Amino acid sequence: MSAARGTISKTLVRRLLEALSNSIQPTAMFHRHHIRCLLPVLMAVVLFVLAACGPIIPPPIQPEVVEPEPVEAAEEAPATDMADVEVPALVIWSDEARVPALQAMGDRFAEDFGVEVDVVGKPLSDILADYKVALGAGSTEPDILFGGSDWLGLLASNEVIAPIDLTPWQDHFGAGVLRSMSYEGVQYGVPVTADSLALFYNTDLVAEVPATWGGTADVAYGLMQEGSVELGIAVNSYSPFDIYPVVTGRGGDLFAWNADTGFDVESPLLGSQATVDAILFLQSLGGAGVTNPTLAGAELERLVNEGRVPFMVSGPWNLDRVRQSPVNWSVAAFPDGGSSFVNVLGYMLNARGPDPLFAWHFLQSQVLTDAGMEALQAAAPGIPAWLPILDGLDDPMMAQMGRIAAQGRAVPTIPEMPEVWKVWGEAQFAVVGEGADAQAAYATAGSKLDDILALRLAAQKTSE
Repeated sequence: MSAARGTISKTLVRRLLEALSNSIQPTAMFHRHHIRCLLPVLMAVVLFVLAACGPIIPPPIQPEVVEPEPVEAAEEAPATDMADVEVPALVIWSDEARVPALQAMGDRFAEDFGVEVDVVGKPLSDILADYKVALGAGSTEPDILFGGSDWLGLLASNEVIAPIDLTPWQDHFGAGVLRSMSYEGVQYGVPVTADSLALFYNTDLVAEVPATWGGTADVAYGLMQEGSVELGIAVNSYSPFDIYPVVTGRGGDLFAWNADTGFDVESPLLGSQATVDAILFLQSLGGAGVTNPTLAGAELERLVNEGRVPFMVSGPWNLDRVRQSPVNWSVAAFPDGGSSFVNVLGYMLNARGPDPLFAWHFLQSQVLTDAGMEALQAAAPGIPAWLPILDGLDDPMMAQMGRIAAQGRAVPTIPEMPEVWKVWGEAQFAVVGEGADAQAAYATAGSKLDDILALRLAAQKTSE
């Protein structure tokens, strides 16, 4: 392991055992593999105590033997002191924004328990790919990783993340958030924040958001014709996640949706005519110049600051930019009842990590607290998963985004979800970026999705 290493001291043992006893008894947090980790330690303690107390059973009578000639005693091996036993540092992979807050928690954990914590910042888009590479190379790092609920099914089904028990904290999370970080009814992640979208609108230009996407496009186009704005609707039309509120508002979808039961992944709709019609509507907006996915970054920031765009489909990561703008902005739900995907982000345990007890205790003592969640929220403001923070928000725009997210649709946690994103993303890029025929591109995407789901069904039948 590349990280720094610490040593176990008597103080560490005492503190850790106290902490673990407090965790195990009231919460039943540890699973069978955790108990197996403890057995060698407990056996060592028992043997040490027995040795100190002397033999319990009298030694048997030995037959008389002829003593051999004395020989020079071999050099005695040095005794191993508990202080010399090494414990690998915990390694955590997190998104870059949360690294300082998480490292501060790690420093406190090291001070309390003598276990060093090394927090490695990575772009969120790289963590899953890097984790696959690490697993393939036989690495046991990281002990903890940050990721989205759309990865969770893939990782859980391959048994490379460990189940956890959040029962003692269930009142601190909404039921939907907990479901998003679970797979087949088992909890696998500690939720931190939710990625979801809303419609930002410039109140200096628009008094209220029209009821339909067609009406919204008409208002945007009219402002462009007047010369009041340069762009009508800022939306990343390459991204399936970003266009989903338009697709659902216009009657399309990825899978059939039921408000009570969620997505029916056995009923794909990506290649349906309703979805194709929604994509054709988006394509018409691009053709009229109402949308332009190449306007991003610094150029989009300029448009926001100068009030040169009336509508923007975005998430909480853009709130600071909007607040700092001299233009007045507000947040609304989507026209036509369009829904946003909700992708919950949080921390997961590496099932193959060498120190699951230390890793889980880190999450319990540092992250699953008001102070820990507040620090993570301050580092990367978003829609908080921790209800005490969400309920106490004094930020009207963030609170409104939270209400919109509550009506959103949790991303399916099926293991094939990364592959589903890839299929949809390729089809959408072909239409927007390469000018492909939407009907043909989405027919191909629909067939690919059918094949993915057929393989999923076959695998399920084989395992039964």
